[in-house]
Amino acid sequence: MAHGNMNSISTPDLNNLTDKQAKDLNAFDRKNAMDGIVTKPKTDFAEATQHRDIVFTAHDPEKDMPLDGEQLYEEFTKTKRERAIAENSLDRGVKIKGTYVARRRLITLIVAACVLFVGALLFAPPIFSANDSEGGCRYEDIFARKGVTQYKSEVLSNYNVYNINAMSSDLSKSYRICTVSFNVRNLTPFTVKLGDYAVANGGDHKNNIVYSASVDKNTEVSAFSSKTVKVDILVNKEGLTDEEFDKAVTSLVLSTKGMKRRLFGSVELPTIPALMFVSDVVTFQP
Repeated sequence: MAHGNMNSISTPDLNNLTDKQAKDLNAFDRKNAMDGIVTKPKTDFAEATQHRDIVFTAHDPEKDMPLDGEQLYEEFTKTKRERAIAENSLDRGVKIKGTYVARRRLITLIVAACVLFVGALLFAPPIFSANDSEGGCRYEDIFARKGVTQYKSEVLSNYNVYNINAMSSDLSKSYRICTVSFNVRNLTPFTVKLGDYAVANGGDHKNNIVYSASVDKNTEVSAFSSKTVKVDILVNKEGLTDEEFDKAVTSLVLSTKGMKRRLFGSVELPTIPALMFVSDVVTFQP
C-alpha cells in the first residue's frame, strides 16, 4: 500500500474545478447549511477595524473633581465656616453694667437707635409748650361791614373751621376772638416752617368753637432756636357762664397743619403734626 506524501496534498483550484470537485463542494455547503452552520463572507483584514479593550474605573468625587469644582467646593466650605464663626461671634455676650448682652442684640439696638435718631431729625415736630404769660379775648364787630352769610362764606374759605354750626347767632356781640400762645423749640439743625393750626379736640364746649387760625402766617423757626406763636380762636359765648367760657378755651387741643422741615436749598419734608394743649393758667374772660 502506497503511503501518501504531504507534498502531494494540494488545494483544488476553485477556478478550474472538475465535475467531481464541484459536486463534492456543493454537497458540503448544503450539509453545513442544514446543520445550522453559516458560512461568513471573507473579510479583508486590511480593512478590519482594530478593537481595544475598554477599561471602566471608579472616580472619587473629591479626588477627581475638576479644578472649578474644587474651587467651588472650597469656597462653599469656607463660606460655611465663616458664617458659623460669625454667628458664634454675634451670640457671644458683652458685659454691660454687670449683665451680659448678646452682640447680636446689642447691634440690633444700636441700629434701631440710629434709625430713630435720623427719623426724629427729619420728621419729628418741634416741641410746643403752652405760654402762660400771653393770651386773652377781645370783642370785634365781625358783622359790621358784611352780612352773616358773607362772613360765613369767608370763614369757610380762609380759616380752619371746626364747627360752622357754632355760628348760630346773627349778632356780633355773641362772639369773642380768643388768642392763645405757644412756645416752639426747634432742636434740629434744620429750619422748620410753621403752617396753620386746626382744632384737634373741641374740649368741654365743642359746640361753641367755630374756627382756629394762625396770627402770623408762614412763621419759620431757625435751627436750634425758639419762637412764640399765636393762634386766634372764634368762640360763640351764647349760653355760657364766665367759668364755662374760660373752660371752653382752656380745654382745647390744637394741632399743626402743613408744617415742613427745610433740609437743603428748596428741599422740604413734611413733619409729623404736633399737638398743642392750651394753658389753663391763663384766664379767658368773655
